[in-house]
Amino acid sequence: NLVGALLLTFALQWITSSDLVVVPDLDNWPTWYSTVFVVQCFSSVGYLLFSLWFAMHCSITAQALGTRMRLNFTRLSLPDNRAISKLKVPFYVPGGALEKVQK
Repeated sequence: NLVGALLLTFALQWITSSDLVVVPDLDNWPTWYSTVFVVQCFSSVGYLLFSLWFAMHCSITAQALGTRMRLNFTRLSLPDNRAISKLKVPFYVPGGALEKVQK
């Protein structure tokens, strides 16, 4: 994303700078060269703009997918009655470890 933003900034500065207009040999350039140059500059701005937009969209989508996968991996399922009855343990067992500790 950073490289695309930097390239887009460079392309926009290149188009809007006055260095190309004040070139002393500008009148000697063929007209087709100027046309190709301008078309190439604007198409590069369009390409870089779409590239940056798609990169941001992809980054946000990947982050959302990663968050969803982490939540599904760590989310506990709701137990049913059978699973709850398996978890029930007696609080006091006569002759168990608690009586041995108290003696």
